[in-house]
Amino acid sequence: MMVSNGNVTGLVERLVQEGLIERQVSERDRRAALVRLTDHGATVFAEMAKAHSDWVAELLAGLPASDQKALWSRLGELKLSVRAATEGAGDATTQPDPEEDR
Repeated sequence: MMVSNGNVTGLVERLVQEGLIERQVSERDRRAALVRLTDHGATVFAEMAKAHSDWVAELLAGLPASDQKALWSRLGELKLSVRAATEGAGDATTQPDPEEDR
């Protein structure tokens, strides 16, 4: 996500205050916290996901079905490629080559 620990902490705190998630200290590592959606958070997320899905469908409505299918296929390939490229991203010696895609 390319965000700092402070950004995530602030976001989590705001979501807790809004009753969308709950935080629990990890039993294995007291420095870590586990978060999960509350029932209210799950409802809000489902509403947002539906609105987002409807918006994407509206954006793509002008494309023929075959083009939409091809786009989803290519995006799936991109997702797999990104996942493969970022495996081990925590290792400072593994860096993507910016020239690789040229």
